[in-house]
Amino acid sequence: MKKILTLFFACALSMAMQAQTKHNVYVWVDGEKTLIENADSITFSEPTTPPAGDEEAVDLGLSVKWAQRNLGAENPWDFGTYFAWGEIEGKDNYEWATYKHGTSYNQLTKYVSSVGYGLDGFIDNKEVLDESDDAAAQLLGNGWRMPTPEEMQELIEDCTWEEDYDMGVGGLRVTGPNGNSIFMPFAGRMYGSILFQSNASGYYWTSSLNEKANVQAKYLCIAPNGQEVTCYNRYFGFSIRPVKK
Repeated sequence: MKKILTLFFACALSMAMQAQTKHNVYVWVDGEKTLIENADSITFSEPTTPPAGDEEAVDLGLSVKWAQRNLGAENPWDFGTYFAWGEIEGKDNYEWATYKHGTSYNQLTKYVSSVGYGLDGFIDNKEVLDESDDAAAQLLGNGWRMPTPEEMQELIEDCTWEEDYDMGVGGLRVTGPNGNSIFMPFAGRMYGSILFQSNASGYYWTSSLNEKANVQAKYLCIAPNGQEVTCYNRYFGFSIRPVKK
C-alpha cells in the first residue's frame, strides 16, 4: 500500500508541474493493474476507517451479526485464542487446577444454580455470564459479546452449512438467508496443554451455563457431518465467535 501511495503521490506532483500535459496512469488494486488514459489530475480522498470492530460484523440476515473470525484470530482461517468458559484470557494449560471459577466439579465458586456443585454449598443462581466474564465483551467492546444458545441454534437452523477450506484450513462455510457467509474453522479444543481434533471439528462457547449440570456450559459443536448445541466441562479451552446487534 505504501508503494502504491508513493506512486500516486509522484504522479500527482508530476501533473501539478505539467498542468497542460495529460498522462496515462496505471492503478493496482489487489494485484490487478488498470490503465486510466489521458488523466489530467489526481485527487486523493481522506481514508475512511470503520469504527473499532464494525469491519468484522457480518449480517447473515439473522437476529444478530456475526464476527468474521474467531476471537483472538487475525484471519478467518486462524483458530484464534482458546478460552475456558467464563475466562477472558487464553492460557497454556486448561484443567481444573487453572480454572478461574473453581478447582473441581463440586467446588465451583461462581455460576452455580444447582445443589452439589458449589464450594461448601455455594449457590449464586447465575446461569448466564456476567459481562465481566464475557471474553468477547471485554476484549472487543463496542457491543460485541458471546452468543446465546438460542443464537447458535438460529445459526444452525436458518443457515446452510457446507464443508469448505480457507487457506488450506478445514471448516464450514455458513451462509445466511441473505446470501452473506462466514467461515468457521475446525479449531479443535484444548485439554491440558494439548490441542485435540483440530481440522476435524470445532467447539464454540455460548454465554450460558448447563443449568442441570453446572460443571458444564453450553457450546456449539461443528463437524463435517452436522452441528448441534450441547454441553461440556467448563475448564476446557474452546473457541469463541462473537456476535453483536
